[in-house]
Amino acid sequence: MLVFSDIDNVDRGEFAVAGTSGARTDVSNDPAHAESWPASRQIRAELIRWLCVDHQAVSQIDPKGIRVIGARIVNVLDLALVNVPIPIVLDNCQFKSPIMLNGADLPYLELDGSYVREIHASGVVVHNNLSMAKKFHAAMPISLDHAKIGLDLDFGGASLRYEEDRDQPFLGRHRDTLFAYLLQVGGNVWLNRRFESYGSVNFGGAKIGGNLHFDSGHFINPNNAAISAPGASIDGVVFLRSFGTDGDVEVTGLANVSSDRVADSFIVDHAKFLGVPGAQHGFDGSAMTVARTFIWRNVTMQNGAQCDLRDASVGLLLDDWDSWPAPGKLLIDGLTYNGLSAAVYDADDAHAHDVSAGINSIDSRLKWLALQPPGFSFAAI
Repeated sequence: MLVFSDIDNVDRGEFAVAGTSGARTDVSNDPAHAESWPASRQIRAELIRWLCVDHQAVSQIDPKGIRVIGARIVNVLDLALVNVPIPIVLDNCQFKSPIMLNGADLPYLELDGSYVREIHASGVVVHNNLSMAKKFHAAMPISLDHAKIGLDLDFGGASLRYEEDRDQPFLGRHRDTLFAYLLQVGGNVWLNRRFESYGSVNFGGAKIGGNLHFDSGHFINPNNAAISAPGASIDGVVFLRSFGTDGDVEVTGLANVSSDRVADSFIVDHAKFLGVPGAQHGFDGSAMTVARTFIWRNVTMQNGAQCDLRDASVGLLLDDWDSWPAPGKLLIDGLTYNGLSAAVYDADDAHAHDVSAGINSIDSRLKWLALQPPGFSFAAI
């Protein structure tokens, strides 16, 4: 790694290759098998920290920064409160000890394909992209509360799991795998490409300057909040839908986007809300505001899943009959909208195109209103 970092080494490659191949997809670089890697593939976390804080060492590093693939990082990587002057890319690496980034400041951070135990990054500032994608695995919660990401936050294709953290007991309420409370992102947030979370992804109060992508993700937290983003603000589109050949998005538990402000559209299409009878599961969009189109089509509501749109406000409501929940499970008291449509849409720009008014007949809408629990009003019409 030190040879790689020497700017005078004209033979240095794009990455410091710890194993026998520089290809991310090579089986020899799969960190799931890191226990069988030889000691020669180990890098002490203290060395990485030294390269970031020692001025003479930093002066010898290429502007592309520290770039390693397929290494086992030993000991705690502690960059808390460090102003890191160079990008850090540690792909397909294994971290058995915590990564400490609380209050750190970095130009760019990438951990694609890596296996980590836990990441503490409260208040971290990343000026460019923060990427933990492409089969990235985390065995314990990732804390990104109060973090600021200049461009995109990418967890596409990642797998996150919850395990109790005695130092952060508050994460146990929803079994948070990703705690991103009051996160600020200048660009897009990606939890797509078959992303999976065995616990809750928490974006409560987050501010997202671009789109929020849940495309084809699996969010699994039975009888609890699987997606928890109350009070979030999204300047682009929210995509809770299938994408390409990656399959439907599946939420086992509750998707809570109550009181969200969406400046563009909210698309729920080819989505499944799963759970056992009597368990908390479904969609909570109560009091949310969607400036343009709220699309609710090709939705499966399993075993009494509930859809709560009470006091929500949307521009155009675009839906189909088969996507609404069972009688008694639709809550729309106080829902307001500027128009109704039964339509298809352009998935790239979320523009709706009217094709049928069947669901919008008086009889159909009266049946729709009758899906509310007994005693609820017809105020939504």
